[in-house]
Amino acid sequence: MKAKISALQFIAIGYIATILTGSLLLCLPFAVKDGNAVSFFDALFTSTSATCVTGLVVADTFSRWTLFGQLTILFLIQIGGLGFMTVMTLLFLAFGKKVGIFERTVLLQSAGAFNLSGVIKLIKRILVITLACEFCGAALLSIRFIPKLGAAEGVYFSIFHSISAFCNAGFDLMGKFEPSSSLTLFRGDVLVNLTICALITVGGLGFVVWSDVIENKFGFSKYQLHTKIVIIVNFALIAVGVAVLMTSDSATAFKDMPFGEKLLAALFQSVSPRTAGFNTVNYSDMSELGALFTTVLMFIGGNPGSTAGGVKTTTIVIVFLNLLATAENKNSVKAFGRSVRSQLVAQANALFLTYIAAILFATGIILAIEPYSLKEILFEVTSALGTVGLSFGITSALSAVSKSILILLMFAGRMGAFSLFAVFFKTHGADKIELPEGKILIG
Repeated sequence: MKAKISALQFIAIGYIATILTGSLLLCLPFAVKDGNAVSFFDALFTSTSATCVTGLVVADTFSRWTLFGQLTILFLIQIGGLGFMTVMTLLFLAFGKKVGIFERTVLLQSAGAFNLSGVIKLIKRILVITLACEFCGAALLSIRFIPKLGAAEGVYFSIFHSISAFCNAGFDLMGKFEPSSSLTLFRGDVLVNLTICALITVGGLGFVVWSDVIENKFGFSKYQLHTKIVIIVNFALIAVGVAVLMTSDSATAFKDMPFGEKLLAALFQSVSPRTAGFNTVNYSDMSELGALFTTVLMFIGGNPGSTAGGVKTTTIVIVFLNLLATAENKNSVKAFGRSVRSQLVAQANALFLTYIAAILFATGIILAIEPYSLKEILFEVTSALGTVGLSFGITSALSAVSKSILILLMFAGRMGAFSLFAVFFKTHGADKIELPEGKILIG
């Protein structure tokens, strides 16, 4: 069996099995609160959204699901955040099973590691860091939630939102106060906002980045090229995001807020669209520029080998550097005194175009069958493919066809659109025969 399927195919099968299992669990009578009915399709959509750490929902999580249903969703989020093969490997290690070459190859793909030799060490480190961050996040959130909800429910809410934020999932239980409100009731709460932002950011940095930082501490010059790019681009995007949103939405979504609260809201809305899906303002109140910039942030997403989705920051950087190198008539792409392999540049360009094509294609189909505006549907589609979860509130009203498209987009976003293609097409080695060059005019 192992010899007949590739590593990527094995990962895809694992995710599909997880999604279907979650769907069946959510269909159980005691998973749904009294007075609520759930179809298998709605359960499938919710399970896909949770496993693919997206956050798009067809109904408010707290209002629709019982404690069992909510815990099922939380379990799916944790699996999706860590990665299917990471969870499987941890189980293998817990029961003393040997992790062979095939499993290590699969893990290399799943965790975004660079070589087989250190992949098991990386997986153990992933577990420790994940649990430590989620524990610290829950402890900080409990300072606010326990006084508001009581000890038991306050701890539960703290754990749920800490895991959801770290895994960049965006699921919330704030429907207890107001359905589909996300974190809008806490938009001025510094502790809640900064804790959620920190969890989102750390979860979206990537497992390889964590390992590099742990080994080299604050020695930036010693970091791998990947780590340097990730850290610089992430903080640059946050800073640019705050500046743009403060400019575009001070009189719209942030209207009537004091300056400090506006700044906090701009920070949160700059961090969260990088695939987390929480919001502290109503997106229907955002300006056209604010909505467009948020769509761009959702498209970019987080970093490879992390809990985040999107086309990824490193892809954007390589595409941009290739553009500069082409404009300057240079033969190679360079960054921080290092050259980037031509094959990697080609893959980045292909991935970028694949995401653009998928978004345009899906947006076109949904536009043809739904009564919503281009802005609303483009936002929804980008949110699904980027595994973000933000919405203008149209998800539940979409037809079954449109929801099916979103399910496929969420799955493609979690797998990686390029990786998903590789599942269905056999990978060949380099061409052994050089064909004569053909002349083509471009530009």
